Amino acid sequence: MAEHVITEKFLKALERYFAGEVNTRDAAKEADLSGPNKFLEILKEAYRQNYIIIRSPIDELLCNRFRQWVGLASNVAPYILKSNPDDRTFSLKAAETFMIYLRRLLLNDKIEDVTIGVVSGSSTASLVEALVSSSVWEEVIGTEEEKNIRNKTINICALNANPVKGWELQADANIAVFRLAVLLKQKLIDINVPEEKNRKNTVEPMGITNSSLVIQDPSKSKKDISPIDQELLIITDPKRLDGKKDSSKLGIIITGIGSTEDSIFTQVMKKEGIVVPKEVVGDVAYAPVDKNGRELSLTKDGTSYSVYSAIRLVTLKELVNSGSVVLLVARNSRRGKPTNKTQAIRAAIRGKYVNVICTDEETALEVMKEPA
Repeated sequence: MAEHVITEKFLKALERYFAGEVNTRDAAKEADLSGPNKFLEILKEAYRQNYIIIRSPIDELLCNRFRQWVGLASNVAPYILKSNPDDRTFSLKAAETFMIYLRRLLLNDKIEDVTIGVVSGSSTASLVEALVSSSVWEEVIGTEEEKNIRNKTINICALNANPVKGWELQADANIAVFRLAVLLKQKLIDINVPEEKNRKNTVEPMGITNSSLVIQDPSKSKKDISPIDQELLIITDPKRLDGKKDSSKLGIIITGIGSTEDSIFTQVMKKEGIVVPKEVVGDVAYAPVDKNGRELSLTKDGTSYSVYSAIRLVTLKELVNSGSVVLLVARNSRRGKPTNKTQAIRAAIRGKYVNVICTDEETALEVMKEPA
């Protein structure tokens, strides 16, 4: 910040400003600035340069309303941010929510292996970006706790949507998984300890390749999955493989949802000429759903098709029932191209595919306008 100097007076005035004790004019006066515009100019620049991190508080009253709206039938833990924060602030809170649940897994002495799944998408990529570029880790996990969790084996699995024949996927989960793995290695593997004594402290990123990501007739079994993808599916969704009856080993998953306007899923379907039923209100982990959360089949030239998507909805439901964490990061957006994910969020809750949700006040109020 070459143009401005962050003084002690400015920081104190800023603290009082965010506490609602002073307005911008009084804050500028306390910081010895020329006026409110100068105060806001410095604040914006400090925020852009990452000198100041702004966190929106969780609206506990609204969270309680949301729990009552969901009812006892679905055990959903809501994290609802006040107002409609900018994307960066929202992603930071989503990263903090993720860390709360990851911490519980890492500190559980009964769990030796922790398996994380990241569904590709802009929301999940933004969460990972916020986590690796901020101090969220240090705020949630202390130094002494890090020492206690260095005996874990951690698998981080990329759960990609269908790239479809050269179509370049946005927000590739492979990249997010690699970045998350680098962070965890930095935090959990002691560089001062010889390598042979660090063997249990492994962090393994795993990315799915194109061989199992195809649109196909569901009546035909998939025979050409690569060995790497077989290894990944054995961990994440083993029942997709012939003869496998094991359960998914995922302990925590981050996923988003797509609306009918902007979903990567919708774009892929249009490109492939596959008919999407009118009942589709969006997709959960790239599986098309109606307003009640029922997965819908796709057709092309009179033939039914399925998408080998990030992870099957039946597996998400099994994970929720078994107590694993399925974190949904989703909200409506009025910035740039407006997107409305209200119906898709309801569908994810009605289908019982998620048990933790991070959203904002405006979206939560829209979601609660219809019965759960």
